[in-house]
Amino acid sequence: MSQLKQKALFYSSDKRSLYVGRLEKMLTRDNAASTLLLSINNSFDLHDQVTGKIHQSRSFLVPAGSNVTIDTHNADVAVCFLNDLGTDLSKLAARMDQSVIVNGKSRIYSNISHESEIIRSAENIWTKRSSTEDVLE
Repeated sequence: MSQLKQKALFYSSDKRSLYVGRLEKMLTRDNAASTLLLSINNSFDLHDQVTGKIHQSRSFLVPAGSNVTIDTHNADVAVCFLNDLGTDLSKLAARMDQSVIVNGKSRIYSNISHESEIIRSAENIWTKRSSTEDVLE
């Protein structure tokens, strides 16, 4: 895949930011901002540290303040850091097909509607090196 040689991209505005590139194997964090994660080439594994269950998806919506551990399997990803007002989160949560409570407290959403199309768009951003204005729209 030619994208493996592509350098990561980062787009930012006063409302939201987008990272497109390779993400290390394990992502463990307390989310400061609500985040939409999309895997361009593999499913992610969301680990529930309390129950030991693993939830798989190519897309996760993680609200601010959530403590998550996600195995990215070194995937090529798009990570969108959403606006601070929560309007992006509420719009996207309505488009997610599933949700799960992890670690006994955090509701994480998965399987965004039209997932394949959205992932293709993220892949196109990476390969075509789109303008900031086009990407953040």
